Amino acid sequence: MNELSISQKYPVEKYNLLGNTDVMVEIPDIKAPVIQAIRLETDPAKGDVYIQQNAKKEWTDDQNRRHPATPDRYAITKNGLKKLADGAGITMLSSQHVVPTTCQKCVAVNQYSGKVVQCGNCKNRDVAYHVTICVPQLTGKDITVEDIARRCKLDRSYFGKVFKKAVGQSPQEFLIRYRMSKAADALIIGDDSVGDIGASVGYPNLLHFSRAFKGVYGVSPREYRQKNKIIDR
Repeated sequence: MNELSISQKYPVEKYNLLGNTDVMVEIPDIKAPVIQAIRLETDPAKGDVYIQQNAKKEWTDDQNRRHPATPDRYAITKNGLKKLADGAGITMLSSQHVVPTTCQKCVAVNQYSGKVVQCGNCKNRDVAYHVTICVPQLTGKDITVEDIARRCKLDRSYFGKVFKKAVGQSPQEFLIRYRMSKAADALIIGDDSVGDIGASVGYPNLLHFSRAFKGVYGVSPREYRQKNKIIDR
């Protein structure tokens, strides 16, 4: 799963992807992408959006130039933004009020004339905040035997029997060996820690990962790396 496949499944004509696929990590084959489709209600009465600019009828100005009609223009409310953020796993780290660019004139008056200009006396209604957020990567969730059986539209028990007859090992055994083969490649090619590699193949517990790896390769992940590490020259 990568940027292209996600864009094909969730076309921009229908979805707004709340995440940066340009820097998205490659999702391993043994993981499934975690993507939430969040729907915002388009009725302003529901509280997800509001009308930022009312619709205008077609009109003609003093120079006889025609201006086409324009529809209502909507913006997302704080409630709608929270719904999107919660669905995408986005967390707000900090929020600080800043002076909007449209208020710079008042700021200049305060600085150079000494005359205090009270906010709210002008027609400007802009409010600006500098917000720092944390956006999670689309790293995916672990695929289980149940997930595979469900995708094949088969009962898990029956799927296991069919799989073992065709492959010669149970789905669980196959999945473990597949995960460990991916881990072995990462151990000799990359520089990630053993713990990070274990987590990337579905074993966040280092002890469990080491046991599973040794069960397949006969040595611990660290020993395997020491014997097989590829060193760039």
